[in-house]
Amino acid sequence: MTLPDVESNRWPFPDPRVAGVLEHYARTQYFLMLAEKCPDAAGTYRLLLAGIYFARGVVELMFEAAEKEQLKADRAELKTRLAKEIPWFNLVEKIRIHDFHRFGLLPPDSQMASLFMGGPIKLKAKGGAAVLQILPSGPKMTTTGDSVIKQQRPLCNQQGEFWDEETTQYVSLERILQDFIKEAPRSIEWFRAEVDAHK
Repeated sequence: MTLPDVESNRWPFPDPRVAGVLEHYARTQYFLMLAEKCPDAAGTYRLLLAGIYFARGVVELMFEAAEKEQLKADRAELKTRLAKEIPWFNLVEKIRIHDFHRFGLLPPDSQMASLFMGGPIKLKAKGGAAVLQILPSGPKMTTTGDSVIKQQRPLCNQQGEFWDEETTQYVSLERILQDFIKEAPRSIEWFRAEVDAHK
């Protein structure tokens, strides 16, 4: 989207938050394009991971609009809607949190197998066992007796792909961004209409 020139006095000017959402969407597209052209595997991974940040930025700006009462929906209602419309919604949130706040996610190394399981995850055995296994079919947590496993946004990363609990599969950053770019415009158009209706 090209923003109107202020000197032209064309109305209406876009809402700043809508413009920000569109900008983050454009950056997501841009970083995916750069990644697809990058000849270096580590560079490709880093560009894709940067794209994840901007995909999440689209959502965060929408959340901010809900909190500032620019929408009919509150944050919880908006999250429910977006989680249904945007593929890999919860996984994108976890990837960004783990990379930005917990541990930096490193590019996979073709010279060795890599596995990362991020938490926090607390296994407390009491009268039995608390077991965490990383299987080819994904992470599996088992308890017996009065044992418990407490977790907060666990993230499993194997060879640069991420386990999605909702679809029970490993998925690449490239696929996450491709699906986001394909499906997010519907949510963005709805968001723009909602903001415009509540000016």
